[in-house]
Amino acid sequence: MISTGRPRLRLDVSITELSLPQLPAAEEIMFCGTELEFAPVRSLDDRALSQWPGCPVSTMIVDRFFRQAHAEEQQLRHPLGRASAMTTWVWESMAVSTDIHLLTVFPDGPGGGNPAPIVLNAARLSDHEMQAVARSYGFECGFVLPAPAGSGCDFAMRFWVPNEEMSMCGHATVGATWLLHRMGRLPSCMARISTPSGVVEAHITGEGDTPLVEISQPAGRVQTLDDKSAVRTLLNVLRIVASDLDSAPIVNAVTSRIKTLVPLASTEVLHRLQPDFDQVESLCGLLGSTGLYPYAFPEKSDESGGRVVHARQFPQSAGYPEDAATGVASASLAFGLLQTPSARVTPGTTVRVRQGQAMGRPSLITVRFRQTKTGIEGCWLGGTVEMAASH
Repeated sequence: MISTGRPRLRLDVSITELSLPQLPAAEEIMFCGTELEFAPVRSLDDRALSQWPGCPVSTMIVDRFFRQAHAEEQQLRHPLGRASAMTTWVWESMAVSTDIHLLTVFPDGPGGGNPAPIVLNAARLSDHEMQAVARSYGFECGFVLPAPAGSGCDFAMRFWVPNEEMSMCGHATVGATWLLHRMGRLPSCMARISTPSGVVEAHITGEGDTPLVEISQPAGRVQTLDDKSAVRTLLNVLRIVASDLDSAPIVNAVTSRIKTLVPLASTEVLHRLQPDFDQVESLCGLLGSTGLYPYAFPEKSDESGGRVVHARQFPQSAGYPEDAATGVASASLAFGLLQTPSARVTPGTTVRVRQGQAMGRPSLITVRFRQTKTGIEGCWLGGTVEMAASH
């Protein structure tokens, strides 16, 4: 639950040791641990770090009163070690509350899919509060707002990762559409969504808790990466050699956000990648990309449901090293494959992107091209959604 008045922040963690690399300045912090019933720490800025409780902590409650003049700048280092798992952030107050629903989007088996915290009724949250939620979870968060007046949309969305706001997030949009439909808050199985990247259409097919949810993306643009120096840098960052590449070209492709598509010789090469993550951001800046999206075709696969391709996503500056499932990258990949003869993808092909295996979070995204009499106008990207938790 997030609120917008005088907030009270509760962080639930399941840990053997705890770490928050940066903690916002606050005037009261409470710890609850195995031997420590609520112990308030006041005047935090005046308290020496050595005096902080050192016991194992399972719940931390923070009464957050940001000093408005320099709230965004004041941050302290937490001395208690490293977190093994965070479960929820909860902002509470006497004012209007906003729910967070933790979803899993595009799952392809137990433990699979990309986590997507969806924040409903987020209109009163500031940018700082939205980013704080994304930082607390450590991955993309979607925020649902009222549609702009006269837009003809059913709702609006904004997207934050720990480091920045994004113009579009496919899996958060799919997740929010599924959630609002499940809660009976959409007028039908179709919706129009206002996003920073433009209006997105959505539709839901199938019955039960796991229908197929698809959202629209515009037609992709593809540009071959001809800079040999940049290619050498790319190989160095991915820690591979030229023989690890497939014969298809390396390209930048975009529907909403530019991705660098890197064809690899095999799924074995793909899944053993261990990039130099410290260099990914600068490389993406050099390439004019928001993420590296290496991919490979499996040696054997059931192609009856479409062309299967495996991929991994290393984002430019999201605040985490890898994505379990990336909708807009899958859409970009589909258009890249459409222009690659050896990929055997036609306008009638459904592209089935498997992602997340290397992370232990197997995911499946489907991409279908949207055809008109004059050509391809875009695509539908989609998958299923599961509820992980609500707060």
